[in-house]
Amino acid sequence: DATKAAVAAQRVLIVEDDESARVGLTELVRTWGFTVESAADGEAALAKVTAFRPTIVVSDLVMPRMDGLALLAALGDDLSHIYFVLLTAQGTVETAVDALKRGAEDYLTKPVDPQRLRHLLERLSELSAARRENTELRRRLRHAGEDAVARRDREVRGEAAGHARERRRQSRDRMPAAGRK
Repeated sequence: DATKAAVAAQRVLIVEDDESARVGLTELVRTWGFTVESAADGEAALAKVTAFRPTIVVSDLVMPRMDGLALLAALGDDLSHIYFVLLTAQGTVETAVDALKRGAEDYLTKPVDPQRLRHLLERLSELSAARRENTELRRRLRHAGEDAVARRDREVRGEAAGHARERRRQSRDRMPAAGRK
């Protein structure tokens, strides 16, 4: 199944300051086949991002030291290969819109609906797999194009060298026999 294969390749980082919620979410997501790590706040999450290299970050909004929006902002350029999902019990439309504008992929309210979270993580896993495949195909196409250009360049140089030899031969053939060396 394509979804199972996509899920198996994904790393999810759960960022939640409430220990029981963090442990519960971590175990739940792990039972779905994901590789999961957790962090108690945004600062701890930033420290784990480099070593763990998650494809998906699921983060609470309100946390001590560094909240979810600050974590989202701190990830910056990493968001090109990390999907960010924000969780909050204090959900407002303004906060959701702000999170999406800053690069979050989605916004879920607490208590989290497990089926909605699972569906979202599976969709993001498939998107991540498609993104990786797209990147690999672009790389192959670029190399194939470079190879084709190099082949054509060799052909043109070979043709040019052949034309030059032919012109020299023709030039020699037009010379009187006495002037040839």
